[in-house]
Amino acid sequence: LNPLAVNLTADNVNLTARNGLIDIDTRVKSVNSQSALGTQIDEFNAATLNSVIATNGAIRVASGNTLTVDLVQSTTDLQLNAISLRTAAGNIDIDEVRIGTGGDAAAGDVTIDAAGAVTDLNTNLNVFGLVPAAVNVTGDNVNVTSRTSTIDLDTRANSINSQSALGTQIDEFNAVTLNSVVATNGAIRVASGDQMTVTFVQSVTDAQANGISLTTAAGDVRVDVVKIGTDGDASGLDAATGDVTINAAGSISDLNSGLDVFALNPAAVNITADNVNLTARTGAIDVDTRVNSVNSQSALGTQID
Repeated sequence: LNPLAVNLTADNVNLTARNGLIDIDTRVKSVNSQSALGTQIDEFNAATLNSVIATNGAIRVASGNTLTVDLVQSTTDLQLNAISLRTAAGNIDIDEVRIGTGGDAAAGDVTIDAAGAVTDLNTNLNVFGLVPAAVNVTGDNVNVTSRTSTIDLDTRANSINSQSALGTQIDEFNAVTLNSVVATNGAIRVASGDQMTVTFVQSVTDAQANGISLTTAAGDVRVDVVKIGTDGDASGLDAATGDVTINAAGSISDLNSGLDVFALNPAAVNITADNVNLTARTGAIDVDTRVNSVNSQSALGTQID
């Protein structure tokens, strides 16, 4: 941080670019801004973003310490109109970050990168009783990083990438694809209002407290890889401690090539853990596992390799 680079020093700053862009370095407690074509703000300290809106452009805000986000919105839903929030130190505490004006976003992405935690400032979303006002982040693809702490967010996204140091909790309003959800040393819990497609979910440190839980209120859970630990059986050992629980309203299905137990292929395994608990409330179960014990309940049949 270089104090000489700061353009505006004040308590509160109010910025409007009626036909153009905003690009400014601030040292303030709170920001209100409205631009036509995009906004870039670099804040020296911690700040509260009361309202940061771009009508048709990208938004990028970075701060030296904790960022409290009341409302950040890029109104026009386009791929170029992404939102990026980043802290050098401290948390990112979010009420609402939004691409577009409708319920869902089709093209604009949101990236959140916090030195500390990424936290939910409003009421937690319950996927079994959906309340749109509880959603923190609306975007096409949502990318969330907590470099030293935890993630706790309610999303309305088509796909999610996340990396946390100490654990992740995500409640998703609709169907979603989990491209990569990784916690270095913490539990992972993801719930969605509709179908969940799981490309990769991993709790890297094999510990009893670092379980993985995936739940849908409606729809299936489709699984490529869910893993406790790093390689092979959890932590590379036969005796592991981290558990996986999958609870689907519909079916639990295998997204990769089926495991042949007479010609074992580790890449075909869907779930690696100590204990696995599977529930398909109205459908069938078909998964390949590498575990020490299994509990399962299905409505329409079970196949486990």
